[in-house]
Amino acid sequence: MRKRVPVALLTLMLVAPSLVVATSGMTAPRTGADAPYEGVTTVPLRHLRTTQPLSSLSGAKVSRVNGGESAAAARDRLRPRIGAGGQVLIVEPPVPDPPSADGNAAVSDRTPGLVRSWEGLDSFDQGWSSFGNAFFLEPPDQGLCVGPDHILETVNSVVQVYTPAGRPLLPGNPGIPGAEPVGIAHNEWFGFPPAIDRESGRFGPFTTDPSCYYDRQLRRWFHVVLTIRQKPVSGEFTGVNSIDIAVSRTKDPLGRWDLYRLPAQNDGTEGSPDHGCDGGPCIGDYPHIGADAHGFYITTNEYAFFGDGYTGAQLYALPKAGLAAGDATEAVLFENLRVPALGQRGFTVRPAWSRPASWERGRGGTEYLVSSTAGDGSETGNMTGESTDMVVWALTNTSSLSASPPDLELHQVVKPTIEYQLPPLSLQKEGPTPFLRCLNLGTECLFGEDFGQQKGPYPLDSGDTRVTSSFMADGVVWTSLSTALTGAGGADYDSSDGSFRPVAQRAGVAYFAFRPWWDGATLKARLLQEGYVAVAGGNITFPSLAVNERNEGYMGVSLVGPSHFPSAAYIPIGLGTSPDVVHVAARGRGPSDGFTGTVFGGFRPRWQDYGYMVPGNGDDLWFGVEYIDARCGFAAWLKDPNCGDERTTFTNWSTRITKLEP
Repeated sequence: MRKRVPVALLTLMLVAPSLVVATSGMTAPRTGADAPYEGVTTVPLRHLRTTQPLSSLSGAKVSRVNGGESAAAARDRLRPRIGAGGQVLIVEPPVPDPPSADGNAAVSDRTPGLVRSWEGLDSFDQGWSSFGNAFFLEPPDQGLCVGPDHILETVNSVVQVYTPAGRPLLPGNPGIPGAEPVGIAHNEWFGFPPAIDRESGRFGPFTTDPSCYYDRQLRRWFHVVLTIRQKPVSGEFTGVNSIDIAVSRTKDPLGRWDLYRLPAQNDGTEGSPDHGCDGGPCIGDYPHIGADAHGFYITTNEYAFFGDGYTGAQLYALPKAGLAAGDATEAVLFENLRVPALGQRGFTVRPAWSRPASWERGRGGTEYLVSSTAGDGSETGNMTGESTDMVVWALTNTSSLSASPPDLELHQVVKPTIEYQLPPLSLQKEGPTPFLRCLNLGTECLFGEDFGQQKGPYPLDSGDTRVTSSFMADGVVWTSLSTALTGAGGADYDSSDGSFRPVAQRAGVAYFAFRPWWDGATLKARLLQEGYVAVAGGNITFPSLAVNERNEGYMGVSLVGPSHFPSAAYIPIGLGTSPDVVHVAARGRGPSDGFTGTVFGGFRPRWQDYGYMVPGNGDDLWFGVEYIDARCGFAAWLKDPNCGDERTTFTNWSTRITKLEP
């Protein structure tokens, strides 16, 4: 979920146990105008319970929601929930005169290094999980992690576990009897009531923004999700939200997990600090994770839940061994991160992933993080939408996380780089969009109302300039982000009626490789490599990268444009090499045809908030990314809006999981 304006939830929805309050304690913070944060405190971490084995939540049960009714009848019954919750967000026009890439990367259907690839969770799995007691959501916020014998994928509010060959192991409880395996809804897993009980009309907690991580040192799985409480009768948000953490008891993700909760509203309740958010509670949006030898780290972007304002990125540091042992009780919170040298607030500060061989053990243990300094302007205060600076962060003495109190220090250095800018929207290739066609037909179709005419397929969100990955190998910290580049393939947008026009810009990728070092107590960083990747007449978006210990690896992206349905692709990268080919792991079969790009979603065409490129066993790397694997014409959609379990009435996204070897 990405939030750019107050209260607007970036994953648009269609349609809790109480915490023990503890007194927050303070560590000894570094103070002064040059400190890269506004305060340091400890917040309570409550161990909620230990789950039943994940595998025990699946079963061949008869749906109490759908029963024997037809798909058309189910669609009619669910329609009144369409559009519940969420607000319209404005997509800013692209910045003029973006940087120019040095040439274009070739697009190739050759797949060097590709070992295995399969469709992961899709919109059907999301919408029809938990007996159909789930929201229809887009885009897919996707987490991916790989252990010795399993691959775990978590998307929006559903999780699936696969064998290394791609066989799903969690049938789940689909709302349509006889459907394919749909995975387990987070609400089932965590013991919550359903997000929406379609029999009673009551609401439970809403989960979003999941991520996961497999730790090879402890042989444990870690899973994080943002949980937002809803009023049971009305479905209105209460303002209470938390970072819920699940840690497996063994290396088998199908077994039991320990569940923890961090309060994230930061309004002084439940042991949280009071950040003075407009309207009361804050929201810990867009949580992302990393780890080193000693700690597990979560960062969020914090906004006012019910009002205006952005307080800054938040950094939570937790003892990794304590989480695995089931006895962790608190987290250290570095509050309201900022970049004093630029007079900005920190935004999307991504903790680095790495293999154990690359964990930095100097300075008492060090976790590196990376952030950009543009965003869309509303968070950083940089309203130009462009920047030539990146920030490298270092959290030191992480070995003290096992002490009471911990003694951590947070450092940063600003590094000049190539220019990056807020990207335009990404045009799609022409193809069937049955949902949009139905809306254009209005009363002649299904919805009993005329919505006007909207051109399609609409262009897709290309993100902003936030950091989309952070990975460390052999002392080098790699990172990536989306950027505007000169050339065709992009579009400008009028969010008032869904109209768009092509512009002389496209969405591309900027990537950077830094080597942090220390001059006494001062953090420094060398910029070893930087560059752009672009394709002629098209767009590549939402990059995620990882490398092996020789700093050779890949970047996973979505490829989309006037000549490309949204596709899963990857780009070889490495120190001393210039990326020049975009390899297509799986071609898209049609354009995106979801509700967010229409009047139902406020004409805000969402595409994935993030993907993941992660290490596997040995040198292998795995990536997950959004693409479109559904193709359904209008006549077929009218007959079966699920199109043979390929999509739902309102969404048609898919995810792709791919194994690569450098």
